[in-house]
Amino acid sequence: MYKSYTRQACNFVFPPISQRINGETRPRPNKFRVSEREATKMVEARDKKEEKGKLKVEKGTDKFMNVSKYIQAMEAFVKGFDGYLTEADKKDTAQKYTILDDVRVFRDKYKGNFMDFDTKEKKKSNLYKIMRECSGKMTNIAFNIMISPGPVLVYSNYVLMEGLEIFKIYLKYFGFYNYMVQKRALPGKIGYVEFHGGIKDLEERYRGMKEYNKPENKTGDIIRIILISPAGSEGLSLRNVRQVHIMEPYWNEVRINQMIGRAVRQCSHSDLPLDERNVNIYRYKSVRSKGDKWTTDQYIEDVARSKDGLIQSFLDAIKEVAIDCTLNKNHNMLLQEYKCFQFDEPSLFDKYVGPAYKEDIYDDMKMDNGSNSNRSMTIKIKVMKIKAVKQLSKPTEEGKVKYSKVEDYWYYPKNGTV
Repeated sequence: MYKSYTRQACNFVFPPISQRINGETRPRPNKFRVSEREATKMVEARDKKEEKGKLKVEKGTDKFMNVSKYIQAMEAFVKGFDGYLTEADKKDTAQKYTILDDVRVFRDKYKGNFMDFDTKEKKKSNLYKIMRECSGKMTNIAFNIMISPGPVLVYSNYVLMEGLEIFKIYLKYFGFYNYMVQKRALPGKIGYVEFHGGIKDLEERYRGMKEYNKPENKTGDIIRIILISPAGSEGLSLRNVRQVHIMEPYWNEVRINQMIGRAVRQCSHSDLPLDERNVNIYRYKSVRSKGDKWTTDQYIEDVARSKDGLIQSFLDAIKEVAIDCTLNKNHNMLLQEYKCFQFDEPSLFDKYVGPAYKEDIYDDMKMDNGSNSNRSMTIKIKVMKIKAVKQLSKPTEEGKVKYSKVEDYWYYPKNGTV
């Protein structure tokens, strides 16, 4: 639960709606005697494969009552925020300048550049100002979706608070409706579908995805958006996706790559013309406008990229020495360049990489004479060169003895050692 509160605030912060509903009074698990881990299991999506990890609470117990109160408090905040935006939208309608006018200016005048629109445009709707103040991320995502040429994938680690449920409120004011509630296409409107653990019926989850993947929806005119949580990070195959929005960083880049892989798959864009078979990937993080102090988003991203760099260094080495490296290099090198190892390259043998073995004679001598022992001691002595012979046999009865030839020896007169 590393920096959980500031991590949530990087996505969204409730505006000062009232004394009861604002960013500082946002329901926290400890106020309801619920742990952060239990709250995470309640709020974040969980796939049915993770059923064992779900929070199990029996009805009538104190824990059940605390959990129910916590969920009710969160729902009250979400509804309060929706009502707050409704009042701002009514005010904009009366002034005849709504958030859809903001989108038109963003698209036509600033050519889809959100940063330029946000910093340079003077006239903005009241609804935009509130949305931007509460979540620059979600506002940016919504504006980018409005200029997408086709279906869009939006991913977040959070489902209820600071996650997809809040983002659905944003989408409502941009004219999108929940296709899974209506269960049919509405004339003149564009819908969105969801795939997360908050939808308990697996058939319902996949029904929305099937409608999203239909060839007649290849331009996103029926269903523009699919909202996905960690429950959909694996095993899904989406078609004709033109934009992927990753709402916040995650501890492992593998999770992000898996999510991007839901949209970028083999033959997934075969329904589209060749010049439209591309996907724009948007990754969002919150940063401070002043000062160099990092946000939690930046900390998490830094950790994830550090781990990914280490993993990629091993993967690159494996790719370079793989027996099929040359066969796959045209495809693999679309993302990065590397050199396949080949034995017939003379440059590899221009000079020795290193000796095959090392003649550590000195070390062998130390092993032989015992000087490698911790108790051994080496001292310098002064010796003299002499000529001598070796006695090869014991004296016979006649007193004869065999000797070797005369040779040179070193003699230490102090103790008589030869």
